[in-house]
Amino acid sequence: MRRLNDKEILKAIRTGDNESVLSNLYKDVLPHIKKYITNNSGSHEDAKDIFQDTVVIFYNQVKLNKFDERKEIGAFMFSVARNLWINKAKRDNRLVNTTEFDDSEEEGTDVLADMITAEKAKAIEDIMDRVGEECKKLLMYTIYDKISLKEIAVKMGYSSDQVAKTYSYRCRQKLFNLVKDNSHIISLFKQ
Repeated sequence: MRRLNDKEILKAIRTGDNESVLSNLYKDVLPHIKKYITNNSGSHEDAKDIFQDTVVIFYNQVKLNKFDERKEIGAFMFSVARNLWINKAKRDNRLVNTTEFDDSEEEGTDVLADMITAEKAKAIEDIMDRVGEECKKLLMYTIYDKISLKEIAVKMGYSSDQVAKTYSYRCRQKLFNLVKDNSHIISLFKQ
């Protein structure tokens, strides 16, 4: 199978030709990621895991039209993989050489930060959907809009601010319990 250039790789992803793209990325990008990770307290298995996560991030960036086509794919992926590895190594208390920088370093960090932020926003949205429409509206008024209980009672059609206070308490408890019972959300916000 012939090697694809960056433009061909992007076109292949958009048309669904994943086999040729993955073949090229495994040949061209994986060795650099593997070398970096194994030189920084990681195993070949760690390198493969980080590479797969990097491929997913890269594909998402391309599919969402967020990938800057002026950047070199290999450099972008190395930067993302490097940041993923540094974060994993920190969580696992491993030593990592963080002094290897390249031009795409900053962008890889931004992309990862954007993805984490988007994932957190999606998690919040999912939890808010699960508390129910009335609680969602009430919590938005109390937490985000900082509206008084008296104003909330009027907006929500409650008979008094005491009723609004009671519903607000119940909704906060419901939200708290949903978050407490969802380990994915808890771990997401510990990052």
